[in-house]
Amino acid sequence: MKRILSVFLALAVILCSTSVVFASEDTTATEISSAAQFAEIANNLSGSYKLTANITLDKGMSETFAGTFDGNGYTINLGDNATQGVFATVNNATIKNLTVKGTVTATVNAGAVAGAATGTVTFINCKNLADVMAKTAGAGYVGGILGNGYDGCTGVTFENCVNYGKVDVAGNTKNNSNGGIVGVGKNATIDTCVNYGEIVGQNKSGGLIGWNTNKLTVSNSANFGAVTVSVSGREGQAGGAVGYLGGSATGSLANFFNGGQVNGGVVGVYAGSPSISNCVNVGTTVNAMVGSGTAATSGCYFLEGTDADSTGATSKTSDEIKALNLTGFAKQEGYDYPLPSGIEYITKEDAEIVRISTADGFKKIASDLSGDYKLTQNIDLSNCGYVAISDFTGVLDGNGYTIDLGTNATQGVFASVNNATIKNLTVKGTVTATVNAGAVAGAATGTVTFINCKNLADVVAKTAGASYVGGILGNGYDGCTGVTFENCVNYGKVDVAGNTKNNSNGGIVGVGRNATIDTCVNYGEIVGQNKSGGLIGWNTNKLTVSNSANFGAVTVSVSGREGQAGGAVGYLGGSATGSLANFFNGGQVNGGVVGVYAGSPSISNCVNVGTTVNAMVGSGTAATSGCYFLAGKGTDSTGATSKTSDEIKALNLTGYAKQEGYDYPLPSGIDYISKEEAAAVRISTSDDFKNIIANDLSGSYVLTTNIDLSTGYTAISGFTGVLDGKGYTVNLGNNATQGIFATASNCTIKNLTVKGTINATANTGAFVGKVVAVGSTKAKATFINCKNYANISSVSAAGYVGGILGNGYDGCDGATFSNCINYGSIYLWDNSNNVDAGGMVGVVRNAVVENCMNYGRLDGKRYTGGLIGWSTNKLEISDCANFGAVYSRSFGRARGGAVGNLGSASTGYIKDFLNAGQATNGVAGSKDDTYTPSISISYCVNVATTDYAVTNIVNAVPTECYCLEDKNNTGKDDPTDTTIKTSEEMKELKITGFTVPEDIYGVEYPVPSTLTLTTNEVVVTAAEGGSVSPSGTVKVNYGRSVNFRVTASEGYYADDCSYNGAVITLNNNNVYTTPEIKASATFDAQFAKLEDVDVSDAVHMYSPYTSSKEDTEHYGNNGSVITFARAPKVGPVTVTECGLLVDETNGMTADELVYGAKEVRVLAFDLETKKLTENGHYGILIYNNSYTESKTYKVRAYAKYSNGKIAYGDLSEIAFGAISAQ
Repeated sequence: MKRILSVFLALAVILCSTSVVFASEDTTATEISSAAQFAEIANNLSGSYKLTANITLDKGMSETFAGTFDGNGYTINLGDNATQGVFATVNNATIKNLTVKGTVTATVNAGAVAGAATGTVTFINCKNLADVMAKTAGAGYVGGILGNGYDGCTGVTFENCVNYGKVDVAGNTKNNSNGGIVGVGKNATIDTCVNYGEIVGQNKSGGLIGWNTNKLTVSNSANFGAVTVSVSGREGQAGGAVGYLGGSATGSLANFFNGGQVNGGVVGVYAGSPSISNCVNVGTTVNAMVGSGTAATSGCYFLEGTDADSTGATSKTSDEIKALNLTGFAKQEGYDYPLPSGIEYITKEDAEIVRISTADGFKKIASDLSGDYKLTQNIDLSNCGYVAISDFTGVLDGNGYTIDLGTNATQGVFASVNNATIKNLTVKGTVTATVNAGAVAGAATGTVTFINCKNLADVVAKTAGASYVGGILGNGYDGCTGVTFENCVNYGKVDVAGNTKNNSNGGIVGVGRNATIDTCVNYGEIVGQNKSGGLIGWNTNKLTVSNSANFGAVTVSVSGREGQAGGAVGYLGGSATGSLANFFNGGQVNGGVVGVYAGSPSISNCVNVGTTVNAMVGSGTAATSGCYFLAGKGTDSTGATSKTSDEIKALNLTGYAKQEGYDYPLPSGIDYISKEEAAAVRISTSDDFKNIIANDLSGSYVLTTNIDLSTGYTAISGFTGVLDGKGYTVNLGNNATQGIFATASNCTIKNLTVKGTINATANTGAFVGKVVAVGSTKAKATFINCKNYANISSVSAAGYVGGILGNGYDGCDGATFSNCINYGSIYLWDNSNNVDAGGMVGVVRNAVVENCMNYGRLDGKRYTGGLIGWSTNKLEISDCANFGAVYSRSFGRARGGAVGNLGSASTGYIKDFLNAGQATNGVAGSKDDTYTPSISISYCVNVATTDYAVTNIVNAVPTECYCLEDKNNTGKDDPTDTTIKTSEEMKELKITGFTVPEDIYGVEYPVPSTLTLTTNEVVVTAAEGGSVSPSGTVKVNYGRSVNFRVTASEGYYADDCSYNGAVITLNNNNVYTTPEIKASATFDAQFAKLEDVDVSDAVHMYSPYTSSKEDTEHYGNNGSVITFARAPKVGPVTVTECGLLVDETNGMTADELVYGAKEVRVLAFDLETKKLTENGHYGILIYNNSYTESKTYKVRAYAKYSNGKIAYGDLSEIAFGAISAQ
């Protein structure tokens, strides 16, 4: 088992803040943006100050600072030769929101933020990245944040502080102390603080504090750094939290986690009396909680086998600690053990990154061009006066977020970059440039890398001064030694048509020197003068293109040799070397894969299916290997092979793979997505869903995981955007009163599943409650591949209810449902209003429903339909099916498998429809005979129990429609319009657009060919001795029950049968009917041999009743005995004979009184004319003709069983003279 230390060393766990700009309560603070302004603090040491930029100091403040200093999220760089921290001494001061980096080598008390503190001092959200060293004898106390918080100090507080730096006093001969947060403290409070740095000391060394006197309060904090001391003995022991607790120390140490290697305990030396509780130690220590001293802990745990303990802490295995549920602790992503809550644990490298969440924060990059930045929000630069930053030399991590340049940008995000890295960034907007232009950067010098960058912006440069233009980068040539693009995509149009300057443009980069383009795609249209390429317009020196593709059209207006465009490269200069491999072109290009080939790069493993003049090279001489092009789409002289479309589809090329939605094999490792999807905002949490969508109702959104909205969610109103569920599920919980959206207009929702329970109070659908108009203009809605599992009920909703959409009539001019399925039930039976219900929609105007199905049971109040409750205006239903029962309480005639009620004004058609659910009016219904819609009904099949075969609409004339015999009251429908078929005929029915599915249990009728039924598999197993029908793996249509018949072989019986692991009981016909099957299931039958059935204890004889003399007249003889016994059925084994055995010798033992023995009289129960009771009871009346000659007889009940075995009851006695007749 790896020790926790190695895990945390690898992950570099630290605490960080989350924004580049911190709120400042003091609006009068003096702003500081330079070292010179910092030095002026000496003129007012009690003032209030705020950093507005990162600064570098030649030296810190030597005077005692007594004011407030707000770092505002910025960093002070002390350089590598500092002898003190930012402040030598602070008095009654507050320091907050400050990061310090550099190296401090001190000769006195030292901390990266302050050397010493007097009075009462507070440090809030301070981070130290600097190593702090003090190895001379004069150096007093040393800490990551503060050195000395003891001499002259009445109290020091640290909140949300973190130390990354090494704190090293090894070699310092003075007997002092050091700690990750503070060296020594008096009345110290340390809350929500973390040390990551290595602590190297002489003695009294701690992960958080080296030495404390008086009161100490440590809470909700952690140490991951190694803590070692060189002094031996009692004071030499180090502590993960505290090195030395002095004799006067009081207070508490709670909710602390140690993961660092410490040659002591959580506390090194415990000489005071602070309480220690709720602490966890998984680091390697000498002692678990206390290195030296006597202490009693509560609720503390340590890792078994790493240390010892005498404080009452509990030893746990690694797995046991992982499973602990401790107050104030929580699981953290990426970590095995629970850690103190409220801390953001990130890597050390990430801690040095400046987070940007606003446009103003982004602008401040200009003040530190070499910084490391990360976006934490989408940034809108469109209306904030942003001027593209030049000469950026740092790192920008877009973190998956988007920068919006607006529609009037004249440059991209950066005008120029130098030796920079830009990654994980999406850019949108429009750039109309007058100089070198790219959506991410105009020009690059030095060596520059772009990773996972996406451009959605059109980049246009039509003036003579615009040199080079690309989707990501414009100019990667002048001053550039190398430019790399990895996993970059361009969707924008790159257009330089009309630019009279003889330059180049490309989807990824306009011009490049030593360019590497790996796993990149261009979708955008490239319109150029000359030297235009899908990936790169012009390249010199070395070029490496691999695993990339172009789908955009590439055209140039200049004629002649240089005028030819390329799917990959427009112009390969004469000095160009390198390789072009694993490239696919699907775009229309008036050139080849390469436009002009003047260099010597190799070209291999490329495929061109786009329309080009020449397949591989437009102009120039080249030899290719392993390349293919589509026959008839161009000519070739490079050695590439012409293939038909089917032949290219069948190619098995290294580095290529089939991609969903594409005919041809494409380079592997690329996520091929549309521009619309690329522009969408990713939603990965319930908070994202609640807040982001509500703040931008017209946005485009993509789920990246399942979303739980079961708590605290209110249905969003007014959604007008696009939501792509990507196959994920939104859980509404069990107490929802609406679906996802209360109202929507002109929205598209696709690839989404909803589950939960909705108790509706208004217009309700699991996806949208109501489509509302935009102003006075009616709106539309589109639902694609949406699935609803939510059950909806209501007793008071005044509106309409549907599985997908509730109300598509008021304010709606059209709703489209494509490939949608409703599985949920709708129950409105007890509703006080006349509410309509449908599997897709309750009420709708101008509906298009295609390839949709309903499986849910629908109990409506008024108009109810498997797909639509009430339809008006135009209706188009095709290739759909209903499997759910459809009921209507108030209007029995207004229910149908497709539509419950078609209004008189309805037009359109219902075709290629299957109804397999109970519905009064078959496929379509109407309120009464006064409704006469102009609707055509054709190619429909009805196999359910209905009053009407197809419809009750009086003027409807169904064509090519079929119904199942004995299922319909055909007297209510014109039999000439609907063909009646038997079950066998229905199986063989050949109807246009329908097929009979194979191997789906119970579906033995035609189904629209475009539908894929939802099936679940029941795996059936049967042991030796019998069989189950159906057998094997049974595919079952969603919600259908299965009748399993269990048949035992001769000599066997069905023993234990189970469904989904639970034992079940077969009926009298050995059949088990499952519940509705809505998930995968199992059925198992076990058999046993009949001969193995034990009947030995089955028979029981009760005490006989002997008559008295007074009974003689009643029985008609001298006397009698009535014997009673029980011979029940034993499992599958039945009684074939039973009765009483009588010992006529009166001397037999139980073993001798058996069936067939001599001198044993058999009195058999007459099973032919009499019956055993349900429990197997029977009685035998025995008469005695010689009452006066009384004798005692031994008797025994017996029973023969169908498996050939005989069972006996216990030996009993009856008293008579001689046995007479039975």
